[in-house]
Amino acid sequence: MPKKIGDMTLYTVLELSKLLDVTEVTLRRYIKDGKLKATLMGGKYLISEDTLRELMQNGEPTKPKTETSDTN
Repeated sequence: MPKKIGDMTLYTVLELSKLLDVTEVTLRRYIKDGKLKATLMGGKYLISEDTLRELMQNGEPTKPKTETSDTN
């Protein structure tokens, strides 16, 4: 269950993974890569609802397609 502190809602990686139907590994990679802001407290990452909104608006960056060229 998310934690409410005043008007701020905080999610753990596990809670967010269930909510978004993605793996915890994916969310931890987003945190490591700087795509998702999180605060480490008590050995757990906490992600704010505002940060989640920002991720949903910006989405995951897509990798550019690599071009193959024939040099024959």
